[in-house]
Amino acid sequence: IMSASGSWKAGGWIVGMACLVIAAMGMTPAAAQPPQEAWNALYASLTTPTPTVFPTLYKQESGFLRFLGAPEGAAFSKGGGSGKSDGMADPAAAFLNRFASLFGLDYAECSLSETRRTVLRNMEYVRFSQYYQGIPVEGAEVVVQVDATGNIQSVSASALTSAEIPAGTAIETVPVLLENQAAQEALNLEARALATDPESLRVVNGPELIVFAPGIFGLAGSPVLAWKVGVSRDPARSSNTTCVYISAADGGLLLRHSQHPGLLQRTVYDVQGNANLVDSTDITPARTEGQGATGNAAVDNTYDYFGDTYNFYFNRFNVDSYDGEGSALVGYVNAPVLNAFWDTEEEYMILDSRLLADDIVGHELSHGYTLNVTDFVYFSFSGALAEVYADWGGEFIDLTNGRGDDDDNVRWWIGEDMQLFVSDQRGRQEDEDDTDVPSPLNTTGVRYMKDPTVFGNPDRLGSPLLADPTSLYDNGGVHINSGIGSKLVYLLTDGDQFNGESIQGIGIDKVADLMFNTLPKLPRSATYYDFFYALGKTSSELGFTLEERSQVLSAARAVEIEPPEAALLGLSNLRAIPTTTTTSNAPAIALTWQNPTNISIGSLVLVRSVNGYTTNLSAGLVIPLNNNSTSYLDTAVQSGVTYYYTLIGDLSETFPQLLYAKATAGGSAPNLLTQVFGNDPQLGQADQMDLSYTQITFKPAIDPAPPLGQNAVGVSYEDYRAIVRRNVFSLPVLREDVNGGAFRLPLTTDGTVSLKIPNRIPYFGKRYDNLVLGANGYIAFLPGIDQIPELNQPSAAAHFVVPRISFLFSDLAPDMSGEVWGRFLDDRVVFTFMEIPSAEDSGVTGYETPKNTVQTELFYDGTIRITYQYIGATNAVVGLSDGRGAPTEPSTLWTNVKKTLSLTKFTALPSSFNILYIEPIPYVMASGGETVRFTARAVNPAGVTGVPALTAEWTGTGRAPFADLGNGTGEFSWDTPEDTVGEYTVRVYALLGASVAWQDVSISVGFTYLLPTAQNLSISANTPYEDPFQSRLVPLGSPLSASYEYYHPLSKRAPDLYSEGDTIIYWFRNGQIVPELLGRLSVPAPALRSGDRWWFGVIPVAAGGYYGDLVQSPVVTVDGFPKITAVVPNYGLTIGGETVTIQGRQLSRTVKVYFGGVPATNLRVLSDEAIQVTVPLHEAGRVDVVCESPEGTGILNGGYRYISDYRDLVKEDLNKDGRIDAVDVQLATNAILKLVALPNADVNGDKKVNVKDVQLVVKRALLH
Repeated sequence: IMSASGSWKAGGWIVGMACLVIAAMGMTPAAAQPPQEAWNALYASLTTPTPTVFPTLYKQESGFLRFLGAPEGAAFSKGGGSGKSDGMADPAAAFLNRFASLFGLDYAECSLSETRRTVLRNMEYVRFSQYYQGIPVEGAEVVVQVDATGNIQSVSASALTSAEIPAGTAIETVPVLLENQAAQEALNLEARALATDPESLRVVNGPELIVFAPGIFGLAGSPVLAWKVGVSRDPARSSNTTCVYISAADGGLLLRHSQHPGLLQRTVYDVQGNANLVDSTDITPARTEGQGATGNAAVDNTYDYFGDTYNFYFNRFNVDSYDGEGSALVGYVNAPVLNAFWDTEEEYMILDSRLLADDIVGHELSHGYTLNVTDFVYFSFSGALAEVYADWGGEFIDLTNGRGDDDDNVRWWIGEDMQLFVSDQRGRQEDEDDTDVPSPLNTTGVRYMKDPTVFGNPDRLGSPLLADPTSLYDNGGVHINSGIGSKLVYLLTDGDQFNGESIQGIGIDKVADLMFNTLPKLPRSATYYDFFYALGKTSSELGFTLEERSQVLSAARAVEIEPPEAALLGLSNLRAIPTTTTTSNAPAIALTWQNPTNISIGSLVLVRSVNGYTTNLSAGLVIPLNNNSTSYLDTAVQSGVTYYYTLIGDLSETFPQLLYAKATAGGSAPNLLTQVFGNDPQLGQADQMDLSYTQITFKPAIDPAPPLGQNAVGVSYEDYRAIVRRNVFSLPVLREDVNGGAFRLPLTTDGTVSLKIPNRIPYFGKRYDNLVLGANGYIAFLPGIDQIPELNQPSAAAHFVVPRISFLFSDLAPDMSGEVWGRFLDDRVVFTFMEIPSAEDSGVTGYETPKNTVQTELFYDGTIRITYQYIGATNAVVGLSDGRGAPTEPSTLWTNVKKTLSLTKFTALPSSFNILYIEPIPYVMASGGETVRFTARAVNPAGVTGVPALTAEWTGTGRAPFADLGNGTGEFSWDTPEDTVGEYTVRVYALLGASVAWQDVSISVGFTYLLPTAQNLSISANTPYEDPFQSRLVPLGSPLSASYEYYHPLSKRAPDLYSEGDTIIYWFRNGQIVPELLGRLSVPAPALRSGDRWWFGVIPVAAGGYYGDLVQSPVVTVDGFPKITAVVPNYGLTIGGETVTIQGRQLSRTVKVYFGGVPATNLRVLSDEAIQVTVPLHEAGRVDVVCESPEGTGILNGGYRYISDYRDLVKEDLNKDGRIDAVDVQLATNAILKLVALPNADVNGDKKVNVKDVQLVVKRALLH
């Protein structure tokens, strides 16, 4: 391992690192893992041609399997066993019986029941529904793929696992709410949501008693007993039904979503047409099979499009009609509904002729086809996948039926041939009359699969346009988030460059086979991550070549549906490190990588080139490797030559993987840009912290530049430069200035917050617009890092595992004091930890907890600047991580090479850059018709003279409008046409001798991806000294008030579009939405119950209709503990027996009262503010009075005084507290003034209360 002096020792770090990676792969604490003997049995059941192949495993956070896939050429034997699925047909049931524990389905209350079998390409797909004590679990399904030999190929499980049921508890199976009550409550809730009268609705399905497990739908909360009720908005028919899920305990709304897929996101009832004829016996067919054309365009076109759809599925997949049984295709046209939808219950199509088009009909009928294979839950991502498959079917039918115009101008539009004109959401402009004028990008259609953002839909999973999949809006964004899958289909079919990936299209036929054969593997509540793994399994089954499977992977990465943990589980961590041999001092390059631990490798090949990275085996030197190899020493190299290595791993049962690394033979080992301070768990004692009042700047210097629009692959530490400045006594960015102010980031100890930033930031060659800010002083580019405790705790090993900027990776406690704030500026994003204390166990000694102030700036050109003020932490990791794991010292693997690697000493860095670079250029946004202008300034290397030449290229048409001004600067100036809409990238180059620098500048014209945000959310109970920005306890009886700040950077520039609109506000009680409080900023006090957890969420909405992400407030827990303010009377004899009244708050649930530890008797509740008890026997003296309730304990210290005799009482002691003091004097005075009624104020017994009594009290007080 590396010592504090920077030299390396053998062992330690490498071993520790391996353990950490394995823990990270599990994604779960060891206690939650399924039993090891079950894993052993699973691997033993794998029938493989070689003993080194592994299955594909996709685990949930609990450690239980969600997807299991056999390697190519292998399968799982069904084995034996009985129990979980007795009575179900083998072999699928037998396999589930045997391995139920791996899927978390081995608890006694769980049972599975077969629901459907389908056969496709000699594979049988068996679907099982889940039950909890005989009650169906909504949306839960297990799909088992069985091959022709009866062995198992794959299992997809989206079900209620034992991990979701707290130990020692059970789900209630007896409803409190009766069936008729559930029906009426569902009608009331749906009426409230639609702002209509419950009498206008009717129940068409149910109520059905179910178990509702929120986790299946991606929601928070514990599984509960619920009623599922189908409510129709149309009393005449069951179409357009909404599924309403309500708690069977209290009738609270759990979820509601549409039951029927619809192309447009609205329903219009129009009495101009005769809608009553739909499904009526009073209508006769206009055209039946074999009849000629009628001359009615709507009838004839629908008839033809039905035939196109039937032929597409029958000729390609041998599926006879939507149900596979040859059922007639029935449609009703000219319906006055301004919609098109497939009625899932009646199995017919209803169509407004204004929406008539071949892809619209194909879309709706495809819902019928997919419904009979995978009946997707029409909510969240599973509902989005239902829309993806409908769009795929509709557009492929359009592109293959030979009808209409399918040239490049209209290709991939859904509904381009329909009559209705639908404007897109990003190209709208206003004319002089303030009326909307569509831009040239507008066309008839409802979606655009090539670029879903045209209609405001996301084209990747991390898009800022992503709709909240857990919201009630559009059933969790089913029509919006389908854009992700639609973009995938386009990329796979035609190919394109997108999101840093370059995809070569594989054509309609291949994509059609891939999509259709993936469908049976998906469970009802599938996510995009399930879709990813199923695509990998299917591409292997279909015999796709290595190159074709690579294209599928590239497209999946482009739309970001590859799970974050997939990179940790696959081939990873390729490094190329220059070194020299110990014998001849000859140059060598050491290559190391990490093989997957549970995925088999079909082949492993290393390709070396001197002309850049290549996957073409004929364009470089092919170095065959053993499939188990994890290192290679390349000694056939020449000093001074840069070598580019591509490692190709054919992971035969999933996607192939390609890794890249480069090194210059004979060069120095790369600076790891990381320093360890204090005591590290793996390294031991390292350097002493010395970064106070220091500024470190990192700048990328990637050479060669990647193709415009693509990520740079193989970027390593040698592609970064770093400098240091000392004695920096102020932060570069203030919390507030003339350009705006900061937003607060409420981080808790060991917590994280995920942020979407306005523009993408390049980091080690990849561009990110999503990042994770950790309370422990880091910025990571891996979602869900907080779910892996080992990666969230400070250590050098954890630092290197994921792409991360460790600005002060230390044990910090931002919720103790200080503030964390952020700012989004034109050219950078800024995060500041201001006066944040180190945690108690961070190695700090002394009485005062040390504070830390540090600011991190991430510029859009990739520059990173970290400025430290006072740093009190002693243990920390600081620097950059490329996420490839801890570097392996070559001399620990090969005895014939010299020690090479060392950590950085930041204070020893140079103070100026020795490279040519271009100053950071801001992200540019403009409207069509405006001039887009920016200036680029080149900076020479330190000590180098001369004037750099500047030039540019861009993704726009023609030559880039850029001019070199001849003084080391250049100007870009583009007069955009009025109708310009699009995203553009300008790459500026600076050249000085042999030195080249470049920078990409993003330009957005005519629209913006910047969505509104809600920030500085606070929740107040209007109590003194509260911090409304922190989660905390609040008293019962106090109303809650919500506060937030709406923010959009363009709200002042274009208020009509970006000022605040109809922002949506949800209140959550114990994880469930409270529909009665929708849109309100307060919760009345009567709604609060002791022990409830409350928070609110804000979906900011701009005036132009743009929806931001759901942002949630801190959580407050209602404190229902009893509060005692007084005991009346507050004294009594030691023998007890007196009745006293205890006054206070939250007293009505008191179950026990104690006087000095002795229980009182005869408890009587008078109100929530008062109770009565009989005082117990106790010795003389003052005692504490305690009230106990289920919520907790309240105490009044010294609240009662026991006396042995009333003669012990002194008359002048008016309040009987055993003391005569100013309080008694005040009481006597108040009695004279008749402010209080106090009979015992007659101290002298003359039956009058006057100044003489006050004098006696004063006199005794002076003597006392």
